[in-house]
Amino acid sequence: MITELLNRLTGEWSPETQKAGLNLKGPLFALKASEARVKDRKINFFVFDQDSHEPVVLMKLARTSSYEQRLRDEYRALNKVVTLKTLACTTPFPIGLFDYCNHVVLIEQCLPGDPLSVLLRRHKRNGRDQMHQDISRAMNWLLTFQEGTRAETALFEGSAVVEEALNLLKMRHNGKQLADDFTQNLFQLASEFTGLAIPRTGSHGDFWPGNVLMNDSKIGVIDWDYFEADQFPFNDAFLFITSYARTYPWQSWRWANRKEAFAHAFLEKNWFSQLMKETITDYLQELGIPEKSISLFYALFLMEMASTDQGLDRDQQQSKRWIEFLDLYAGNWKHSIFYTK
Repeated sequence: MITELLNRLTGEWSPETQKAGLNLKGPLFALKASEARVKDRKINFFVFDQDSHEPVVLMKLARTSSYEQRLRDEYRALNKVVTLKTLACTTPFPIGLFDYCNHVVLIEQCLPGDPLSVLLRRHKRNGRDQMHQDISRAMNWLLTFQEGTRAETALFEGSAVVEEALNLLKMRHNGKQLADDFTQNLFQLASEFTGLAIPRTGSHGDFWPGNVLMNDSKIGVIDWDYFEADQFPFNDAFLFITSYARTYPWQSWRWANRKEAFAHAFLEKNWFSQLMKETITDYLQELGIPEKSISLFYALFLMEMASTDQGLDRDQQQSKRWIEFLDLYAGNWKHSIFYTK
């Protein structure tokens, strides 16, 4: 299979690669890079030509109908975001979407760099200054992306939003109830911020350190199959900091217990949690959103993640994982770094 795919890259698919500015020189070589838990749904191949020490092309081959749709969605998303000049060279260029033996194949240019999640686990990002630079770079990229995809402003609908989030949570988790004082505080905040003007923007949909590539002082963002064009802006930012805390190597080379990592980052006072708070405060300030509203919107984010099963590939992205975070947050909300009286 891989030999035939490589032959097509230098054969019938070559006009598309040449349009992308690539002149692939054979012989080509491929490195299979799919994780075990998704190999029955998709296969990724990094492709090298004879002159390259780094992969020049990424081929994604779907093995199920649901992944076929995801590749089509990603292709459409890349064709949209690649037109944003402010994001030049930070998103993969979509070369083409092809059919191969009744499978959909997405081919895109490879971006240089290492996933931030890998750098964290390899202890390449332990210093506070380096971490601050990486997080600032990621959030600045996010703001630039959201500014480039900004749509009309919408008004926050107050208590109705909280009520809907609680009802979805009950449906998803067999009548799940959160602490009374926590929900009362959410309703109070929701009433206070009813009518707040919030910009609608594009959403990457899976903005976590594994999809953020670092290459010296440059950044790249990959995996666009969950892109949506018109969303409230908070979820990408909240997903990034929460998954960053989960990915940070709290226990040497191993991930810490999920709850412990979450508590360190959001329910305790330490240098790491202070960095998380400053990151989100600065981000919302750029959007013109009041700092006091952070605890409301972060809680709504956790409730949404715990109530939906998006089928994302990582364990920390599944609703059963997020319900753990939500329970911990709801039970200790007055200790949250986002809590203000």
